[in-house]
Amino acid sequence: MDQLAKCGFRFSIDDFGTGYSSLAYLKELPISELKIDKIFIDDVGTHSNHNGSPIVDAIIDMARALNVTSIAEGVETPEQVEYLISKGCNRFQGYYFSKPMPVEHWHNTNLSTNLNTNLSTKSSTRLK
Repeated sequence: MDQLAKCGFRFSIDDFGTGYSSLAYLKELPISELKIDKIFIDDVGTHSNHNGSPIVDAIIDMARALNVTSIAEGVETPEQVEYLISKGCNRFQGYYFSKPMPVEHWHNTNLSTNLNTNLSTKSSTRLK
């Protein structure tokens, strides 16, 4: 993995915080991204947890400290988007932005434009 990283390949730890994702990987592997599992994103913006999720906050802070990109998986609501932006999450994926689509349609879509359109029409916050 180190040789591939030197050649420009980037590695993500998917579903961070669940399953086999260990803190030891952060030290041992040349990772570029931490993908926050949807199970934690689901806690953000719920009536039972108005302050978001301390686990989500910690993962975003950890990613920042390690100088890697934080990616929130399973983002579905404007409240989640606003909260994640306010905490400094770098990237997002989920139904809030788009349902899964065939690769042919994805290639024909300007996702950056769609992202900004979704944020400006569904939320008062824009990506910067």
